[in-house]
Amino acid sequence: MGLLCFHIIPDCDPSRHLLLLDAPPYALEKDIQIRASCAPPEPQPDAAGRFFVPSFEAVIEVAILPLMVLTIPMHTSVIGLFGLYMIIMNVVGHLGFELLPSRFIQHPVLRWFNTSTHHNMHHHYGRSNYGLYFNFWDRLFGTNHERYEQEFARTHEREKSEHVCADSKAIVGLRKHVVD
Repeated sequence: MGLLCFHIIPDCDPSRHLLLLDAPPYALEKDIQIRASCAPPEPQPDAAGRFFVPSFEAVIEVAILPLMVLTIPMHTSVIGLFGLYMIIMNVVGHLGFELLPSRFIQHPVLRWFNTSTHHNMHHHYGRSNYGLYFNFWDRLFGTNHERYEQEFARTHEREKSEHVCADSKAIVGLRKHVVD
């Protein structure tokens, strides 16, 4: 089946499957309501908590792997790399702080990938930012939170001020230690 898909449908490649992985929740409005009622949003998710998800959600997230194997000819290492990518994106999305630079969402290509801020807003507000790996579908279907870009920028402004305060305290603490 994978070879058939690869040779007959020229646009059948893994990147399209990964992009389409985020699509089903938008196509099925009922699915969104079911998922939202099964797992109410947590105000502040953590990375370890990501591995304790409802069975229904875990099955949906992992269901793409058998579909990819059946429709796309791929080496087993690609499956492993895809699984690693899934884990990394899930952990980063649940860190509770932003790792990516402030210009990330302004880049013409990178802006379509999810950030920790994007997913954190999903947990905080609950009715927006559904994408797992990309926010393409959120933008297309209007479920991207309207304050996402402002919140991303605000997160970086807050981090800069916290770094300044932390550096000042370290210097003051060091001076105090030297003076004593």
